[in-house]
Amino acid sequence: WAARFRAFFLYHYWPCDKSTFQMYLKEPVDISLLLVSLSPFVLVRAIFYTVLLLCLCIPGPPDEHQIVQFILAFKGLAVFTDGASRVLYGLAAYYTCARAGTCATGGTPGSGIG
Repeated sequence: WAARFRAFFLYHYWPCDKSTFQMYLKEPVDISLLLVSLSPFVLVRAIFYTVLLLCLCIPGPPDEHQIVQFILAFKGLAVFTDGASRVLYGLAAYYTCARAGTCATGGTPGSGIG
């Protein structure tokens, strides 16, 4: 059971015989795994990447290439999802503050918070 899940999960997340376009244009499972990995919720991404790491490490020592690919995917998507979502949130908060005229004018940084 676990070996079949591992093979299914790893093949649909990192297939060895498909390009990126083949993977995301034809397979709904691949698209759903991509959307889970791009989730703005930290807990969802943490569970996803924990399962991915366990799938890489459980049957034996993982290949160095797989671990490097895991680290690059994990950190790259974390920067994208955490960084981009926080920037968009800050931009929206500033925009609503500026439109409503409730932003602090002058004073020390952060004086309008709270």
